[in-house]
Amino acid sequence: MNKLIGLATDGASSMNIGSEIGTVTLMRNDIPNLVGVHCIAHREALVISYVSRDIPELILVEKNCK
Repeated sequence: MNKLIGLATDGASSMNIGSEIGTVTLMRNDIPNLVGVHCIAHREALVISYVSRDIPELILVEKNCK
């Protein structure tokens, strides 16, 4: 653990970086300089799903792909 410098998470609530009870926050009690980041691929997927709600054509594509 003393060599750990960073932790990438998928954004799950149990891993929440900003939460008082998130894994990253709890680990910072022992590793004060720990850098927690939200995985870029998961963040991109969240943004796309959020933005696509307002674009009817993308909703149609999603329905056809299932």
